[in-house]
Amino acid sequence: MRTIREIARLHVSKGLSLRAIAAACKLSVSTVQGYVKKIEALSLDYDGLTSLSDNELQERLRPAPKNAPARPEPDIASLVAAIKQSKGKVTRQLLHEEYLAQYPDGYKKTRFYELLQAWEAQDKA
Repeated sequence: MRTIREIARLHVSKGLSLRAIAAACKLSVSTVQGYVKKIEALSLDYDGLTSLSDNELQERLRPAPKNAPARPEPDIASLVAAIKQSKGKVTRQLLHEEYLAQYPDGYKKTRFYELLQAWEAQDKA
């Protein structure tokens, strides 16, 4: 946090360039640039920034967590049963294509195959 506060001081109060700040703090220019963008996004002056505790500053600088969209679960039991009953006429690839046609945001091929394989392994045990 000390380094971030120093970057803020040099950028906001002194108006130094990114290269000068990087040299003073012994960091890369891209690292300084990333911190400067985060500091500017806070829209605080230097006094407002220094009044924040380390925990508050860290929470404000941390990016918001990205929630992965929920993917529709395929009915693995019926898919495995369809493969077994077809005697080689229905393939995993065909099932995956049908699944994607129904759910365009569904699992990609590798994950879909992993789900099928895990179910088959569980079924054999």
